[in-house]
Amino acid sequence: MALVKVVSNNLFSGANLQKLAVGAQVEVDSSTAEKWVAAGLVEMIEDRTFEVATPGDDAPEQPEQPEQPVTTSKKGK
Repeated sequence: MALVKVVSNNLFSGANLQKLAVGAQVEVDSSTAEKWVAAGLVEMIEDRTFEVATPGDDAPEQPEQPEQPVTTSKKGK
């Protein structure tokens, strides 16, 4: 994902083609941001990459929790 600032007054985005105002900051996919920057429609503010934390080899393993049965109550008339 990338954070970009709109610098062009003719940029439309989204399924309903909403016009983005000049100066608006929008978070878009990195490949989309690169295309818009190349076209001169936006300025790149920040290219964001997400890191996913995973437990290391020495982390203690937690026991798996058993599934709880779903109970439904029926009220009679």
